[in-house]
Amino acid sequence: MNVTYPIVGIDISSTTLDGAVLDACGNFAAMSCDNTKAAARKLAKAFVKRKVGLVVVEATGGYEVVVMAALAAEGIAFARVNPRQVRDFARGIGRLAKTDPIDARVLALFGERARPRLSIMPTAEGARLKALTLRRRQLVDARVAEKNHRRLTVEHDVKASIERSIAMHDQEIEKIEDAIADLIAQSSQMRERQDLLESIPCVAAATSAMVLSELPELGQRSSNVLKALVGVAPFNSDSGGHKGERHIQGGRAPLRQALFMAAQTGYRCNPILKPFYERLRAAGKAHKAAIIACIGKLVSIMNAIIKTKMPFNGKMLQC
Repeated sequence: MNVTYPIVGIDISSTTLDGAVLDACGNFAAMSCDNTKAAARKLAKAFVKRKVGLVVVEATGGYEVVVMAALAAEGIAFARVNPRQVRDFARGIGRLAKTDPIDARVLALFGERARPRLSIMPTAEGARLKALTLRRRQLVDARVAEKNHRRLTVEHDVKASIERSIAMHDQEIEKIEDAIADLIAQSSQMRERQDLLESIPCVAAATSAMVLSELPELGQRSSNVLKALVGVAPFNSDSGGHKGERHIQGGRAPLRQALFMAAQTGYRCNPILKPFYERLRAAGKAHKAAIIACIGKLVSIMNAIIKTKMPFNGKMLQC
C-alpha cells in the first residue's frame, strides 16, 4: 500500500485524542483534543486541509468509533490496528517508554513502516449487529458461569438464587436473539448473506450472525487472508535447516470460537468437511489440529458461497 504524507497517529482514551503528525522529513507535530463528536469532526476537517494521507488508531474496545466515523465522513484513509502489534513494534524500535504522546508517535511510525491494511467504517446496521452479538456472547458467558456455580453449591437457598439468575439469562439471551433476527430480516443484504451461509450443513443462526458481524471482509478478500483474520492460518517457524511445527496465532477469537463449534458438528455431517477431517486423521493429525484445519476449510467454503452468491451444494471441493 502506498502511503502519502503526512501520516497521523492518534492515541485514544475515553476522554482525549492525542495525536502525532509525521511529515515526509521525519518531523512530528503534536495535537490534542477531546474525544467528542464535535471535536472529532473539527479534527477530521483539519486533516482534509493538511491533505493527511493516513490516520492510524488502535482498537480500544469502542472509544475509537467516534474519530473513525469523523474520518470516514471526510473520506480520510484510516487503519484500526491491533494494540499488541503496535507494542511489539515499539519494543522492536527501542521505544520502551509509554505515554499518550509517545504512543501517538509510535502509531504514526507504525503506519509509515508497517503499511497496515486500511479499515472500513461499518454501516449502522453492521455496528448494531456487532453490538447485539457481543451482548449475546456476554450473556452466554455469564450463564455458563452461573451453571458452574450451581454445580459447586450445596446450599438450597443459594442454588435457588442461581436458578433464578440462569432463568433471567435465558430470557435475556432469547430477547437478544430475537433482536438479531429482526435486524437481519430488515436488511435485504444481510438476509441474503445469512441464507447463503446457513445453506452450509453445520452453520446455524448464531454462527451466521457471528460471521456477518465479525467477518465483514467475507467475499471481498482471498480465503488465505480471511483465515489469517479468523486466526486459523498456520505460520511457519523455520530457521536455517530447522523446520519447526506450524502454529496458529492472533485473529478474532470470538469468531474462531463460534466456527470451532460449527466445525465440531461439520466434521460429522458436512459432505466436504467430513472426508477432509477423516483424511487428516488418517494422516496422523490430532483431533484439535484437524478441527482447526476444518475451520479453515469452512471459511473457504463461506467465502466461495458469498462471492458466487450460490448456496452450498456439497460439491465445492475446489474452494
